[in-house]
Amino acid sequence: MTPSLDFLQSLRQLELMAKYAVDGILPGVHPGKRNGGGVEFQQYRGYVPGDDPKFIDWKLLAREDKLYSRCSRLQTSMDCMIVIDTSASMAYQGDNAPFSKFEYARLLAACFGILATRQNDSVSILALSDTLPGGFSFWRRLSQTKASLPWPFLDSLSPAGSAPLADLLPLMRHFLKRQGLAVILSDFHDAEATLPQILRNARALKMSCIICQILDEDELTLPFEEPLEFKDCESPLTIPANPIDVREDYHRKLADFTEAIRTSCLDNDAAYLRATASSDIRQTLLGFFGTLSRKHGN
Repeated sequence: MTPSLDFLQSLRQLELMAKYAVDGILPGVHPGKRNGGGVEFQQYRGYVPGDDPKFIDWKLLAREDKLYSRCSRLQTSMDCMIVIDTSASMAYQGDNAPFSKFEYARLLAACFGILATRQNDSVSILALSDTLPGGFSFWRRLSQTKASLPWPFLDSLSPAGSAPLADLLPLMRHFLKRQGLAVILSDFHDAEATLPQILRNARALKMSCIICQILDEDELTLPFEEPLEFKDCESPLTIPANPIDVREDYHRKLADFTEAIRTSCLDNDAAYLRATASSDIRQTLLGFFGTLSRKHGN
């Protein structure tokens, strides 16, 4: 049974929400184990001409008078970097949404962190906001090591200020020491000019990127009927408007905005997902896995 967002919200604790959401999804973020001659023994099988002789168990040959090859599992890991936009615009929560955009992004980051940890991947979770020292804060776990879990870090975050996306590439170079995966969770407001450059450089560095644009249903539908004063969350700007008068133009500009973000991804071999703060969290995760599988040809 798929848990509802209302039920997940009622659990309150982020760790419980994330673990409940990922239960039964998939065992890991990527295909992290393959059969081969590694160090973790799995089983024996009869020797087949062409097998590498170094995997023959000579002691077993002496006992059984028959050739056997040792099969094992090679542990493969990847660097995974999860970026959460913690700017003020992510704090928006419509009347019918169980989460704000920030809370939904934080829950997704927690889910990805659980899955990457299960897979023994190196995983970093970064929060971006110009209100943070240096513009970011982070939690990190290296592969094959035990580390503190990300819950205290994630619980400490709150949306404020603006997100310095232009500074993201140096952070990607730092946290993704080798070819790895960057998952960016944001509404991407005012990122139409910045994102293409980030993705072009990431592609040149052979980094995989998955862009998850998180919006509120109110942003997609503009459901209001009475005249309102619309306020920019990240500046003093306010605009009085009658939603009925501006709805058609708003929908056109919104379509242009989301298409610009999607096109930036397609042009730079990055995957694009869109979710709302009301989207079923499991469906979003499954969309992520399907996208990742297609990118890696599995």
